Amino acid sequence: MIPQKRARDKWRFAAVAAARDLCYTVYKEVGEVCDRNEALKILTEIYKECSNIVPVTDAYLYGSYARGEQTDGSDVDIMLLSSLSEEELHDKRKQFVHISSELSLAHDVTVSLSVRSKERFMPELLPFHANVLRDGIRYKKGVYE
Repeated sequence: MIPQKRARDKWRFAAVAAARDLCYTVYKEVGEVCDRNEALKILTEIYKECSNIVPVTDAYLYGSYARGEQTDGSDVDIMLLSSLSEEELHDKRKQFVHISSELSLAHDVTVSLSVRSKERFMPELLPFHANVLRDGIRYKKGVYE
């Protein structure tokens, strides 16, 4: 059974790691749960870091943090759109993973980063892309929309 966080304690379940037939439960002392302002700060940091690697045309915070429905287990969902092709973006994948991992550790929350080609972003055809536009908070050059 996974332990639940209680308001009066500072311990919560952080990870379960399995190695062969052994299972190790790891606990971690944490402060407050990441809030929407911190999620927007993460969006800003990712935009700046990834803009040094690829041309970023748009950045979106979407999912539970954008809707204000985040819980203890919520991840920060971010989508970046670039003018590069999917093939060119694929070559930069390790750099994107490194950036999202570093920010996950720095902010004590899982950051899920998705980088897509602007040409393959089709909100009129794909419901997932339509949801990003509908529910997402857009960030571009220091402005949230």
